[in-house]
Amino acid sequence: MSAILRIELIIFSIIFLIVVFRAINKKKLWLQHSLVWIFISFSLILISVFPQIVLWLSDVVKIETPSNLVYLFGIIALLIVSFLHSIVISSQANKIKKLVQMLSIENYSKEREKISQEIDYNEEIYKN
Repeated sequence: MSAILRIELIIFSIIFLIVVFRAINKKKLWLQHSLVWIFISFSLILISVFPQIVLWLSDVVKIETPSNLVYLFGIIALLIVSFLHSIVISSQANKIKKLVQMLSIENYSKEREKISQEIDYNEEIYKN
């Protein structure tokens, strides 16, 4: 890996880390969801500072070129992020469903109460 590429990767990783921390500070990103992105940033910094790690790992895993290993890790990271987002979306969909049901029950109860009050009022008018 050339020195220029390593410097560019370090700069990109640091900028990305700053963007993630700003999003956390502005409450646009939960800390729980940002841990994956922080881990990815630190991994990129580690790989750019010590490119021998990728060479060693590609030899251990028997992958011919280190770039293929980087692509593999990228795909795995995207799969993990996608799975975590699917879990969050499913959880939020269930919560929305429960909220809609509760709101519907509450609105139904209010309408019934309103109708019963009108009936009581009309009965009193006819009695007098």
